[in-house]
Amino acid sequence: MKQLFLTLFLLLSLNVNASTTYVYNVTKDEVVEEYASERIRPIASVTKLMTAIVVIESGASLYEKVPYRGFAGRKEMTREQLLKLLLVKSDNNAAEALAKSYIGGRSAFIANMNHKANQLGMTNTSYEDPSGIGRNNLSNAKDLSVLLTYAYNYNTMRDLSALESFDIESVSKKKRKPRVVKVNNTNFNLLKDYKEIVISKTGFTSAAGKCLVMYLTKHGEKYTIVILGERNTKSVQKVGRNIIERL
Repeated sequence: MKQLFLTLFLLLSLNVNASTTYVYNVTKDEVVEEYASERIRPIASVTKLMTAIVVIESGASLYEKVPYRGFAGRKEMTREQLLKLLLVKSDNNAAEALAKSYIGGRSAFIANMNHKANQLGMTNTSYEDPSGIGRNNLSNAKDLSVLLTYAYNYNTMRDLSALESFDIESVSKKKRKPRVVKVNNTNFNLLKDYKEIVISKTGFTSAAGKCLVMYLTKHGEKYTIVILGERNTKSVQKVGRNIIERL
């Protein structure tokens, strides 16, 4: 009896910790496959998709320089440069710089992230910061599919999030000649192998596990793919590859 109880406990534990997968055919408006698609869970840096949308829809100039401290020794960057770092490198400092430069400041920015989620009908989604580092950046696969589909409407999202890499000049404290740094996408391997991917964002925290969301076109049809809570980079990429190959 005790052994049976332990076995059931382990099975339930495995089920609670199981990853989420959701594949949706946007063109046909039908679910291709799903597992635990309604489960609400931390989404880590997948949060940054909404961060980018709020910046784009704010109307603020993407060419205006704003204060920034972090990558490449920069003290300021344009919003466009910060969006690149946000979506390609998944830079948390870029997320914070964009939020703080928003009219009304960081708190107003986060409020608008949540307001936009409500507007889109993402009723299972909430944000507590612009980067996704907090445990209370929460959503489920169905809501994130809605977000991906909405993000596809913006050229900036399509142009930046699926970049395999880009170059940026670092600033030296010793006034040496600037060094060009290559920044690879956090989803570089899949973007390199599958040109069908139009929008891409990864995420990871200990609470969220490995996350990957993508919007792609294949055989003339459009799809969203959401993978949440995978164990490691190898497993999340394997799941992503298997899904793309099956479509």
